[in-house]
Amino acid sequence: MICNEEERQKLYDEVWAEPMTVVAKRYALSDNGLRKRCRSWGIPLPAVGYWAKKQNNKPVSAKPPLPPLTQVVHDLEPNDRIAFSFNGKDKQLFDEWCSTLKVPAQVKPFDVLIEKHIVEMAAREKKVKYAFVKDLPITEQWQYEQDYSRQDQVVAIAVSKSNQKRAYRFMHYFFQCIRQINGDVSVAWGEEDNTTMRIEYLQCQCFLSELTTKRRDMGMTEGLMRPIYEEVYNGLLELTIQETENHYSDKGQPFSMCYSDKEDNPLEMQIGCIFSDIYDYVSPLKIAEQKRLADQEKRYAESRILEHERQETIYAQRMIEKQEHNQKELLAFANRHMAKWRQIAYLHSYLSELRCHAETMMPDERQKILNYCNTVEKGITDKASFVNEILLRQDNDE
Repeated sequence: MICNEEERQKLYDEVWAEPMTVVAKRYALSDNGLRKRCRSWGIPLPAVGYWAKKQNNKPVSAKPPLPPLTQVVHDLEPNDRIAFSFNGKDKQLFDEWCSTLKVPAQVKPFDVLIEKHIVEMAAREKKVKYAFVKDLPITEQWQYEQDYSRQDQVVAIAVSKSNQKRAYRFMHYFFQCIRQINGDVSVAWGEEDNTTMRIEYLQCQCFLSELTTKRRDMGMTEGLMRPIYEEVYNGLLELTIQETENHYSDKGQPFSMCYSDKEDNPLEMQIGCIFSDIYDYVSPLKIAEQKRLADQEKRYAESRILEHERQETIYAQRMIEKQEHNQKELLAFANRHMAKWRQIAYLHSYLSELRCHAETMMPDERQKILNYCNTVEKGITDKASFVNEILLRQDNDE
């Protein structure tokens, strides 16, 4: 949460006017969460039992003055996140947030990634200490405690022992700042130590190292049996940020930044500038990506319209083809039906003439002819039922 003098003064007055549990509910926080917020803002709190003594009219400690905001050394809570859009509209708010960033003078405990680094460095130092054991006879190696475990990858921090705590404090706060703006910090699997940072469309590798100088340049040439050209740590820290994935950038070169200690500007004082530069790089990426997505959605909408029109054209063409096909089938049906209809008419006419001719024949022969006519007539389909074929076909077509 961004701290300003007005909000800080208001919270200071509230925690000395009412119990912590009452004020915490007002801010939708737990009393422990409110205490952390007050400590991060440098607000002095009443001692334990203050409100019970005051309720029983017992003497209590005096209300201390509120120290200036410039003296605040604060830490960030993991859940205290700020949702920046990185589209250029909230640049002023982001700059205000950057102006409040300050690496704390003391950190306890360190970030989980830092704690893993501490444990791993101790294990590696122990392995180096007992490296000579492998050259001893097997019968003597059992006397020494050895670690045969595989080396684990941790965050990329390479500094001297004298600068370790300072480097840990800086990276601890750096990780917290990344998470506060909804970024992510992790260690990728591989053979080397690494620090993978993701903020919106930016994915980078971060390295914190200590600069080195030759002994002769530092005046370390007397009293030591060491070569004067040997590289030694000079106490100056350097943070390097290099982009690893460049899918959203239209620039040929990947994003790269390097910050190091200066005489009047240590690395801790540059934390706000670091995140301001990150915003200046991420913002155009997000704007370009949003434009690309908008163009993609527009093209998709246009393609859907064209596809709809194409489907309508295909459907209309198929309906025309279907009508033509139905017309051809109807003509073929009519031809077959007409032939059957005429055949029935010809048969009736044939039987009628045959019966008339049978009347002129002898009785035995006449009876045979009439039996033949009756048998043929039974096999002739009735015209009424024959017409039903037309009605049934029309119903099916509809």
